[in-house]
Amino acid sequence: MPHAVLKLVPGTDTQETPALNENAGISATQLIRFMPDRNGIALVQKLGGWSRYFGQPLPAIARALWAWEDLNLNTHLAVGTETTTNGYALLGVITNGILQNITPQQSAEDITPAVATTSGSATVTITDNTTLGITGYDSVYIATQISVGGVVLFGLYQCGLLSNNAYTVQSTDILGNPLPATSSSSSPVLPVFTTVGMKGCSKRLVSM
Repeated sequence: MPHAVLKLVPGTDTQETPALNENAGISATQLIRFMPDRNGIALVQKLGGWSRYFGQPLPAIARALWAWEDLNLNTHLAVGTETTTNGYALLGVITNGILQNITPQQSAEDITPAVATTSGSATVTITDNTTLGITGYDSVYIATQISVGGVVLFGLYQCGLLSNNAYTVQSTDILGNPLPATSSSSSPVLPVFTTVGMKGCSKRLVSM
């Protein structure tokens, strides 16, 4: 049997002392929340707690999270962290308690190009015995122009899977349209640079 009516004031008042805040006010809280009420009465509800979404600590402090659900109702959480002790920032996806590292990887090499074209085709074959296992998920950035079969390769290209030590790229024009080779060739040509001194200055000539 109730002895008195108690109507709590919504919110937590930390400005007044507990003695001054004795008129049904709340001075301190922990793990509760206030549910809205049209009569202005504080309906207090305890929090239900929490559980770990991923059981292991991340290698660095997480700075970005992105959650989504696929068409099969599987939930995923993408995580981006600060720079780890290995010198790179982690980009990963947590699915069913498993963290998959999807951080983009890169490698640079300075080798003699082995490039081949087929007349009438925009597909160019590149052989690389240094970086093996290139797949269709990789891209290659050609930093030095390569002239072969009437086309010039320069810039970023999506790779196509061919073999363990070879892959294909598509030659394109300035608008991104396929640019077929004018001849079949396996003899790529690189730019040649020469310098000529002129009164304390230098002049650079470029020939292809």
